[in-house]
Amino acid sequence: MRTTFRVALAGTLILAGVSHAQVGAVLQPDGSPSQFLLVPEGGPGAAPPPLFLGQGAGGQLFQGSGTVNNLSVNSLGTLQVGFSYLRPLWSFRDFLLTVPAAAAGNFPLLGDTGHVDNHFAFAPVVDYHYQFANSLYGVGVSGTFLSLSGQLHRQVGSTLAGLGDLNANSQLTIVEANLLEFTRALTLGDDGDGGGKKKGGVSWFDDLDVNLSIGSRYSSISQNYTGSLTSAATLGATAATNASTRYSSQSFQGFGLTTAATLSLPVSDAWILFSSTRASVAIGDNRKDSTLTVNVAGLPGVSTTINQTKTSFVPIIESEVGAEWGTLVGRRARPEDVPALLTLRVAAIGQFWGGVGPLSAGSTQGFRQSDLFLLGVNVMVGFRR
Repeated sequence: MRTTFRVALAGTLILAGVSHAQVGAVLQPDGSPSQFLLVPEGGPGAAPPPLFLGQGAGGQLFQGSGTVNNLSVNSLGTLQVGFSYLRPLWSFRDFLLTVPAAAAGNFPLLGDTGHVDNHFAFAPVVDYHYQFANSLYGVGVSGTFLSLSGQLHRQVGSTLAGLGDLNANSQLTIVEANLLEFTRALTLGDDGDGGGKKKGGVSWFDDLDVNLSIGSRYSSISQNYTGSLTSAATLGATAATNASTRYSSQSFQGFGLTTAATLSLPVSDAWILFSSTRASVAIGDNRKDSTLTVNVAGLPGVSTTINQTKTSFVPIIESEVGAEWGTLVGRRARPEDVPALLTLRVAAIGQFWGGVGPLSAGSTQGFRQSDLFLLGVNVMVGFRR
């Protein structure tokens, strides 16, 4: 017990800074003729050391610094938000014909309208990427919600042909989520073997950055199209009404893998050119059905139905080409810090979805595969810290 008391007392004197003028404290373990002298670091009279590392003299308890790919080690990552402006196209699109070609002659008003879907729409896009400190590797997540909708209503009246009334509605919804992607950054350049194309002695690939990624993906798409045409006419003392209605739907949702390659080439201090290509494949149930009903006065009504449900591998290819402008914003907390970067990104985009086109009852398509294409532009505003 005597030894314990002496050690505690000596520790208390050192931490509290009491009696700095003393040489120190004497420690003699029980049963030992030897004695030990405890003195503050720096010799007698020196100030006691701080209790916690980094305390005092304006120091910080925790501190980190350094940069990786022009991002500070404690970077919060890159966040981009924006929208896409898209138009859908299909390999077969007879499901957009309210009246089949064979029956168009029974509808003198609006029977030759043709395909009734022709619209663009905005789709919000969110993308987040984090670069690991002191590493060319990173992780990223991104997602897109796209909802295209349109409607068409036309009405024509004639004392000779009667009244024609056309109604069409369409809905296309796509949800894409790249749940977790691992990325790898590369910088291409001439390594001295003469392999790069030269212009004025400098390789065009010296400043070309390549970012490769692979990860998991969730994909969902649903489509619904309805069109109806009513033609009413008076034949002598008899009122005759012809009607045609078509309905088509398609839905798919599945999980799979995705991989992407992005090329970036700086052309000035504020501008870069880029190209990005993503290839994905998802597996899930692909459901399609379509019905067509045509009723003509004086003739038997005709009704046609076609449907299909099967497990499918759906290939998805997305590509974009464009330019990005950036500027530094904010002030540096330390000289080694990199300020935040504000970016504006504009690109032409295209997408391919294999095998998700709807069926068309009453047409020559049958069960033949129909693909979906999306064309448009993309605008993104980003913040990197």
